[in-house]
Amino acid sequence: VPATAGALLARSARGRLAVGWALGVLVSVGGLAASWAWDLPTGAAVVVAFGALLAALAVALGAGAMVRATRERGAAALRGVAVALLAAVGLAGLALTLFPRMDHLWLDWVEASAPAVRALFLSEDERETYRDSLEGVERSAAELARVRAMQREAQWGARPASPEIQERMRQYLAGRGEMLAGEQTVLRALRTRARERQRWWLGVPLLALGAGGAAALARRRRTT
Repeated sequence: VPATAGALLARSARGRLAVGWALGVLVSVGGLAASWAWDLPTGAAVVVAFGALLAALAVALGAGAMVRATRERGAAALRGVAVALLAAVGLAGLALTLFPRMDHLWLDWVEASAPAVRALFLSEDERETYRDSLEGVERSAAELARVRAMQREAQWGARPASPEIQERMRQYLAGRGEMLAGEQTVLRALRTRARERQRWWLGVPLLALGAGGAAALARRRRTT
């Protein structure tokens, strides 16, 4: 990744080496700092940091090229970008229509930002069950985190606890973990029901919009 960044940002061999080494050191330090600050796996944090660097460089260079092309050719330079975006919308709609149970990250993000998007495709009883299960998941997760912290303190001697108390904590964690798994199963089942309905009310319109818009812009580009 540092070598690729150096090749993208510098022309001479010395410049590429300097840029590559500098970015490699900085990104490695950033990955290690993130690993320490958020208690993440060190190797994975460094790899993600390098991936983020490469993605940021690609976005920055692409944006710069787009700005230069827009200055030279005007709005016509953005037509290719518009076609690509519409094609992506169409593909997202096609994937949702054909494979509603597949993970759709864009739809997960939309539903996380606007929960009403999922609620629209659930009945009143299903929405109430979803809310109750979501609250149960949050409660169980908080309880698990609290008791696990107590368990770690007991193991390291920071909190006095008899073997009987430690066994009770272990049993409590196992029981609460089963409750959490059950609530998550309910949420997944309701999510699947919503996806089955979204495939027709979201997937098909997105497919039509993306495919139709991309085809119209592509035809217009050929005629001009």
